[in-house]
Amino acid sequence: MDGCFDFLIFIPLPVPIIILSALFFEFFFFYSYFFNITFILQMNIIIFVFFENIIFKLQNFSLIMSYFSHEFGSKDRLKIKLQ
Repeated sequence: MDGCFDFLIFIPLPVPIIILSALFFEFFFFYSYFFNITFILQMNIIIFVFFENIIFKLQNFSLIMSYFSHEFGSKDRLKIKLQ
């Protein structure tokens, strides 16, 4: 009976933290579901659209700059060939 609780030393420290955070997350999920789920969904959609707009603008800017850098590069190569 001396070592019947020796298995407890093998439980890592984050396990109780993970269990408590899961319980808190479950409580928060039910709270948000019953009280303000529509507000959370609206905010998620607004944030998603905002970042998608930024990514789209950056992609367009990158495409335009790559086009101009290609144009300038080809003109520079043409000047070098003519010299």
